[in-house]
Amino acid sequence: VVIGGGPAGVSAAIKGALLGQRVLLVDKPKVPPTSEGLDISFGGPTGLWSKALRDTAKTLDIKTLGSMGLDKEIIWKQVRSNCIQLATQNAEYQVDRCSQYRVNYLQAIADVSESGKVTVEL
Repeated sequence: VVIGGGPAGVSAAIKGALLGQRVLLVDKPKVPPTSEGLDISFGGPTGLWSKALRDTAKTLDIKTLGSMGLDKEIIWKQVRSNCIQLATQNAEYQVDRCSQYRVNYLQAIADVSESGKVTVEL
């Protein structure tokens, strides 16, 4: 059992699978899952959102869009949409990697309450 679906947790789970172990990766969703059940933060580093914002800033020129008369609310909806799209692509890639290496993935809360015992709350 690997608790936590950040980069280290995903890597540890895959390493365990490569070593021939049956692996269950338990991760508490950081944001509400999409309608398809995807936690778009899964497998993402702490700086995922700032990286997505930086990458979005490279493709959208907010000042120019504003000078064209576009409403700020519309511009920021597009920025948010681009960030979510980048995060979703990363999460889908991580879920696919886990599946490829036969790592079972469960969205839940896990706790090591005592030595050798893991409690999982769905």
